[in-house]
Amino acid sequence: MKSTLKKLTSGLLSAGMLLTMMQPVLTASTVAAAASAADTFRTLVHNAWETKSTKAISTSSLRIPLDQAADLYYEMLYTEAKWFYVSSSFGYSSHTGFRTEYMDSITVQYIYDISEIDSMQQELDNTVSEILSGVQSGWSDAEKVLYLHDYLAEHCEYDLTYTYNDAYAALCGGTAVCQGYALAMCILCRELDIPCYPITSDTLKHMWNVVQIGGEWYQLDATYDDGAPDMLGRATHMYVLVNDAYMQADPYHAASDWNYFSEGTQITCTDAQYNNAFWYYVMDTMHPMPDGTWYYAEAVNPNEVQYASDVKATIYRGNASGTEAIRTVSAAWSTTHNTVYSLCYVATQLYGDKVYYFDPTGIYEMSLDGSAVKKIYTLTAEEKALGEIYGMRIDETGLLTYQIMAAPAFASEDDLTIDVTFHTIQLGNPEPEETTVTESETTTTTTTTTSTTTSTTTTTTTTTTTTATTTTTSTTTTTTTVPETTVTTEAHTTVTTRRSGRTMTTPTETTVTEPETTTELTTTVTEPTAAETTVTETAAVPETSAETTTETTAAETEAPVSVLRGDVNANGIVDVSDAVLLARLVAEDQSVRISTQGLLNADSNSDGMRDHNDVLWILRFIARLL
Repeated sequence: MKSTLKKLTSGLLSAGMLLTMMQPVLTASTVAAAASAADTFRTLVHNAWETKSTKAISTSSLRIPLDQAADLYYEMLYTEAKWFYVSSSFGYSSHTGFRTEYMDSITVQYIYDISEIDSMQQELDNTVSEILSGVQSGWSDAEKVLYLHDYLAEHCEYDLTYTYNDAYAALCGGTAVCQGYALAMCILCRELDIPCYPITSDTLKHMWNVVQIGGEWYQLDATYDDGAPDMLGRATHMYVLVNDAYMQADPYHAASDWNYFSEGTQITCTDAQYNNAFWYYVMDTMHPMPDGTWYYAEAVNPNEVQYASDVKATIYRGNASGTEAIRTVSAAWSTTHNTVYSLCYVATQLYGDKVYYFDPTGIYEMSLDGSAVKKIYTLTAEEKALGEIYGMRIDETGLLTYQIMAAPAFASEDDLTIDVTFHTIQLGNPEPEETTVTESETTTTTTTTTSTTTSTTTTTTTTTTTTATTTTTSTTTTTTTVPETTVTTEAHTTVTTRRSGRTMTTPTETTVTEPETTTELTTTVTEPTAAETTVTETAAVPETSAETTTETTAAETEAPVSVLRGDVNANGIVDVSDAVLLARLVAEDQSVRISTQGLLNADSNSDGMRDHNDVLWILRFIARLL
């Protein structure tokens, strides 16, 4: 018995030694060999990208595991950012060794026609140079990043077809998914010697950036700061140079699988000095001036709004050294339920030595110091039937394009359709004091509108995509040169979009319309009738006015924003789902998403806070104890 046990034990020990000998031993030589194989793989792939090769590249002698080869490929593609024409999809052959699949060959796939890549590269280089020509030498690196962030948010539109995901598409084509925004930001920042890398999350299916300023790393997301649904001339600033703690507290970025394509650099963003910079919460593009200041409009916090007269935005001129209020505009946008939104959507544009801004139904021209304001355009009856103005942009030729929508956000997560129409005004020569443009001089040309519906049901990822086509659809805008003393509107185009996949940028951009019915929970009444006053159109200021006071009508203070206490999901009724949603918010559930209107409604007991007492209030109301 003892002899048998001894033999069995001896056999087990021998088998254990054999298995140990079979395991790979990580010696200095094997590590060096692995590093050498990785470097060789990179060189082979780089050569293929440079020469636009479509031939299979043999990698069998490198003995690189398939998953490792894929990681190397994506690291090169995303870290270096400049390979806009290389697809993140690739062909390969492999064989399975001892419990490991090895890559035998890899074949590069391309997004665009190879014969067009060189000319596209030249176009990209020219575009980058043009963008960077707007960078002022006296700016700090933070201000340079702010400028690039706003340029992308203003000039790139989120691609609802989920087709374009590269830097060329974002910078030259003007449309891309988050990956295109992030890779474009890498190229622009690195041209200014500002370190910049992409960061991804498979859980969130999203890509954004980290940048280094003054030795510290900060997070940056131009995609989510692009005012949805792609409001013209508007960049928001919720995610400009913030730290990790800020992003982990944000439901659109909180995840445990952040992955940095940073060439092995260990990155943590701990500094909070820009979390409350002068641009924070601004929902307007920051417009730079030669003296280092910026023009922008900043809206009153919707949480501080009770009446329509509280819905305001102030136009500022300022920088990190201080800000100056130029003019305050009182303007409230109407809902379809005879109430108004709590967020003021006033935004600005600069052209020549004038500031242009809009309210729901008109466009204004203002002197840089705010001393003179005149209304240059009022929406026609036909345009008002389409909605109100939510965006505006002026190009270098003075072509002003304004955007009309019926609502600033989707009706719900189940209804992601918004009708958008774009209209143009040709401004005259920007020379000061040479011409006077008044509303009576405005001429309007009515043209046929067309409608295009785009339906999307797919989702996007940042690591695997299909080869994109090179066919794009563009809308041709025809303009006519007009005398300096006239303003002409023309080339009206209607675009209907169906959006899905990207969440709205900030809670203040996701206002849900107020309920149609008024119940005992309604703490305010709806705005007065048109015969009494209208709160959606501010009075034009006379040309000779030197006032810088708030523009408002006499009876605006009587028009409230509707609040339905307890209606946390803003669906017009109060039920158990509202209690559950609010309980999640109180418990700091980072995945919960509540609109601005919902947050206003969540203060059920009107004590100025959102806490468990509000949850109890809702439950008591449902039980008819109130």
